[in-house]
Amino acid sequence: MVKYTILDEKIILEINLFDIQKPKKTFKYSDIKKFVKTHRKNLNLTQQELADKAGVELRFLRELEQGKEGCRIDKVLQVLKMFGYTLVAVNEKELSN
Repeated sequence: MVKYTILDEKIILEINLFDIQKPKKTFKYSDIKKFVKTHRKNLNLTQQELADKAGVELRFLRELEQGKEGCRIDKVLQVLKMFGYTLVAVNEKELSN
C-alpha cells in the first residue's frame, strides 16, 4: 500500500533523491478531505472561492472534501498547492524505520 505524504512544497524541491528524510507528517488519502476543509475554513474561503483560485470545478472540491475516492491526483495537487503543500509517494516500510 502506498501512502501519500504532504510536505511543504519548497522542501520537496530541495530534497536530494538519495538523501530523503522522513516526512514531517503523513496522511492516508482519506485524511486529505479534513486537511483541505480545515485549511480552506482557516483562510475564510468558501468552496467556490477556493475552487476558483485553485482552477478546479466546485463539484470536484466538494467531492474532495467529502472524501470521494478516485479523485484526479493532478487536481488534488492544484488544491494542495493553494496551501503550499504537495503529495509525495512514500514506501510504507520507510515510514516504520
